[in-house]
Amino acid sequence: SIFAGAVLMSSSVVWAVEINVAPPGNPGDGWALFDPYSIYVPSKDNELSSSDNKVNITGTTDGSFAFAGGFGNGKNAETNTVNISGGNFTNGSFGVIGGCTSNDGDVVDNIVNISGGSFTKVMGGYAIGYGDAKGNIVNISGGAISTSLYGGYASYGNAESNTVNISGDVTVGDNSRLFIYGGYGKNANNNKVNISGDVTGTAIIHSGYATEQTGNANNNEVILSGALN
Repeated sequence: SIFAGAVLMSSSVVWAVEINVAPPGNPGDGWALFDPYSIYVPSKDNELSSSDNKVNITGTTDGSFAFAGGFGNGKNAETNTVNISGGNFTNGSFGVIGGCTSNDGDVVDNIVNISGGSFTKVMGGYAIGYGDAKGNIVNISGGAISTSLYGGYASYGNAESNTVNISGDVTVGDNSRLFIYGGYGKNANNNKVNISGDVTGTAIIHSGYATEQTGNANNNEVILSGALN
């Protein structure tokens, strides 16, 4: 996961930011560091940007960096895109997320595209508070993931129409089990996991996972045309 229950250093805003990060992985200008979790979020004038951001990461050499495509403090995080072609994102429990919110903000239509790299966790959308996760997508065509993969994660809200697509070769970290969720929330409906590539290692797949005993998990789907090795 990226972060939970913290005080933002500044308010989130809506303007769009495009950032490119190349080795050796120092985020530099265009990022705000969100402590104490060492998470970098697109920013302008040191204020966090919530929506319509595009982040391109071509590699990092330091796993202490975690990245979020956008963060909404009490507002929605929408249509952020994170593209990653390599790097190390395995520091502790942190990872990579397309769009993230606190309080009542929803995460909507965020996308993470991964073609290489090493990761602990990846989330297309992560609603920390009572917001919903809707329409978020994770596309993976290569890389190694050791813990978990979520299309959309809603801590206390609903997960609706989120998707995980695995089209290439994905390796599960050593001595690990990879948990794959299309959608994870109080109610989890219409979520999907598509695996057309090969997953090497132990994987546990939930297309939709309802966290409440009285919650609904309807019309979720797993499509497996690849291989679980």
